[in-house]
Amino acid sequence: MSEERSMVNVLVNVCRFSTSRNTLLWDKSSFFSVLLSGRIPSCKDEEGAYFIDRDPTVFAFILNYLRTGELNLVGIDPVTLKNEAQFYGLDSLGF
Repeated sequence: MSEERSMVNVLVNVCRFSTSRNTLLWDKSSFFSVLLSGRIPSCKDEEGAYFIDRDPTVFAFILNYLRTGELNLVGIDPVTLKNEAQFYGLDSLGF
């Protein structure tokens, strides 16, 4: 499997997410691009998942955005989403 299509596991607080490397790299200027390039230190659990100490509920919305390019705001506080989008460097969300 090519590196671009390889799976990446992310542990956000206590919730594990699995996705493709391509999905996380969709926004080239994001936190995920920097994280996966190794340009910043990372913490991994015993299974190799990247640990991110953030809100897993909001992360699910962000991950779906990275997968589809569309943002569904149903069930999420816009201010909370804005804060998380800024943390993840997702300028493409327009915040």
